[in-house]
Amino acid sequence: LVPEAVYFSKSGEPLNYDYGDGLIDEAYVFDPARQSGAPFIGDRVTALIPHLDDYLIIGCKRSIWIQRGDPALGATPEAVSREIGVLKQSAWCYTPEGAIVFMSQDGLYVLDPGSNAAPQRLSRDRMPQELVNIDTNLNDVLVESDTLRNGIMISVTRPNPGPTNHFWFGWQLKEFLPDSYASDFEPTAITSHSISGVGPRRIILGCRD
Repeated sequence: LVPEAVYFSKSGEPLNYDYGDGLIDEAYVFDPARQSGAPFIGDRVTALIPHLDDYLIIGCKRSIWIQRGDPALGATPEAVSREIGVLKQSAWCYTPEGAIVFMSQDGLYVLDPGSNAAPQRLSRDRMPQELVNIDTNLNDVLVESDTLRNGIMISVTRPNPGPTNHFWFGWQLKEFLPDSYASDFEPTAITSHSISGVGPRRIILGCRD
């Protein structure tokens, strides 16, 4: 696989990656080396973020793109930012309003839904240095929102026990509060879930033990 390419399966067949036909709803790849006439992102892809059925956000190491429409019909990615990227597939979440919050190399950003505007950095003057220039080769970066507590959890955890950094970002005051866990309880996976299915979504952590 090419790290600068995006691979789409055939519509309705998630295991079908036959790029030969180039027809509507067939498998498609953003890589001219594999498919004639295909666009090329040109930056290492780090995250794919769907927004309902409207579009796909393609997060890269140093850029962000938006894909609307069927690529087999000629729809190509549009650049949202050529300077700001998404650290990892696990380094983003949705807000209750449908905005996308994500970690980049220089901190926490928000991308408003349905907009081609550049992402906005959150709390530029209060960004903890521990959340700047994170080495993603050594660390996993986990981001998730909690609607009941109205904030974002950010966890920087190594695959094996070692130095970690955890912060709670309060949405109302835009402040970062440090958090910590015993080594056996360092989070390695994170999601949000509503126990009743209709109430506020709370964060659930999968931890090292």
